[in-house]
This record gives sequence, structure tokens and C-alpha cells, in this order.
Amino acid sequence: QVLAANADALWIVVPLHTEPNSRRIERTVALVADSGAEPLIVLTKTDLVDDPAEAMAQVRVAAPGVEIVAVSAHRGDLDPLRERLTPGLTAALTGPSGAGKSSLVNALLGEELLPVGEVREWDGRGRHVTTTRRLLPVPGGALLLDTPGLRSLGLTTGAAPENAFPEIAALIAQCRWSDCHHDREPECAVRDALEAGTLDEDRWAAWGKLQRELAYESRRGDALAEAAEKRKWKAIHAAAHAREAFRRKNR
Repeated sequence: QVLAANADALWIVVPLHTEPNSRRIERTVALVADSGAEPLIVLTKTDLVDDPAEAMAQVRVAAPGVEIVAVSAHRGDLDPLRERLTPGLTAALTGPSGAGKSSLVNALLGEELLPVGEVREWDGRGRHVTTTRRLLPVPGGALLLDTPGLRSLGLTTGAAPENAFPEIAALIAQCRWSDCHHDREPECAVRDALEAGTLDEDRWAAWGKLQRELAYESRRGDALAEAAEKRKWKAIHAAAHAREAFRRKNR
């Protein structure tokens, strides 16, 4: 299903009371690339950790080049977000249940408009309090779109993994062969980087998984398009036969 439409910015909300999910962050950044929205990673609940620097470093590896801010709705230190809410801007928030999206929106609005749920102690997750999307005006002329918590994110054929993995895209461009499979080919920049330890193996595995998913979605889309085309022409031929039969009957 569509997460949001006509958003200028997508705030990827990552709570600090649990370890950041790097794979989820990579996937979200890859999806945002196709939308035209500007991604921003928002680390929330900084009041629950002594120092957010370690989590910020981990997130920076998962999303190189994407700006990161750390805030706390509880403390009210939301200036990094408020200064982005310029007149006419629409910012959509996405993240898992319990990430603090509704709390952020309430704090930015200055009133408790959205219900806020409890977070389970044993896994740090919240239950789905927000079940619908709500577009809310912010003082100053911006709009915030609160969305339900997502358990998983599927890819679309327009997703761009290279936006989430710029270092891998750069290495692939350096391979000798344009159709390099990064397996046994000579002068493969990716394999050289893996052997040298300059390319993170988990990142390479995540890249491969996203590429396989995109290939599957592309094949699935082609099959669906082909089936729809066959149904269309079948209907056209049936209508033509019906018209011919009617014409002959009424001669």
C-alpha cells in the first residue's frame, strides 16, 4: 500500500530505546529515492540513553549521506525539526510502532491531538495505536503526516538501492566489466574491497538481498502486465465477434 503522497520530506523515525535496525533503515532510504521526498533520519527518545553518539554512528553507516538529528519529545528539544517546518512543507513520518511518531507530532503541534500508546518492556515495541494516516497543520504553515507503524517494508520497482548504498554503487562502477557478477571475474572492485575489508560484508549482503527483491518485483510486474494485455485483447476480439454476429443476424 502507498505510505504517503505529495510529501516534500520523509522523516524516518528511529527510537533509541532499542538498537537501531540498520537493514530497515537501508530499505527505507532506498524506497524514498523513488518518491522525490527528502529523507531525514530522526533519532527519538534521547532522554532514555546516556549518549546517542554510538547509535548515531551506527545509523550513519546504514544511511551514508542522509542527515541525522537526535531529539526528545519528552524533553522538548525539537529545534532541529521545528526549523525544518517551513511554510508549505509537508513532512511524512514513518517508523515502527513505539518509535515515538505520535509523540513527536503532539510536541510539534503543542497539544495532545494524537493518542500515544505504551511500549512493551520486553522488546521495546509499541502496539498499533495509530491505525490511519492523519494530515495535521503545524503553526507556521507546514503540514505533518502521521502514519501507522509498519512491521515491514516491501520494495517497488522504482526503489533505488544505490541511494542507500553509495559506496557499493561507486565500487560497481569501478569494476572492469560492466556486467560483472562480482563473483569470479577479474579486476572486480567489489570483491577486492571485500577481501581488503574496506567493504562491510553485512552491507554487501543487504545490497544483494534488495537487488534480488527488485528483480523479483520486476519479473512479477512484467507477468502481470502481460496477463492484463492478454485479457484486454481477448475482450476486444470477443466484442468484435459479437458485433459481427449481430450484424449478420440483422441483415
